[in-house]
Amino acid sequence: MKLDQLTYFLAVARYQHVGKAAKSLHISPSAISHCLRSLEEELQCALVEQRGRNIFVTEAVSSILKLRASLSTVVPLVLFLYK
Repeated sequence: MKLDQLTYFLAVARYQHVGKAAKSLHISPSAISHCLRSLEEELQCALVEQRGRNIFVTEAVSSILKLRASLSTVVPLVLFLYK
């Protein structure tokens, strides 16, 4: 897993659209699609599902992203309190 793969995936999760994510990252939509397929193969699970032109993260990934958001606020506080 590479950092650019995670960056691309998070952009797709944010915009829920490959084209918009690609535009925000200044790369081609096909590069993002290729990256997502590669990441899904590496992790052996579906990360996104397509509905029409929009892309949505799977429920499992949605839970992980919510946990990540929670941890990003809690961890600095814990580190501050236990210095």
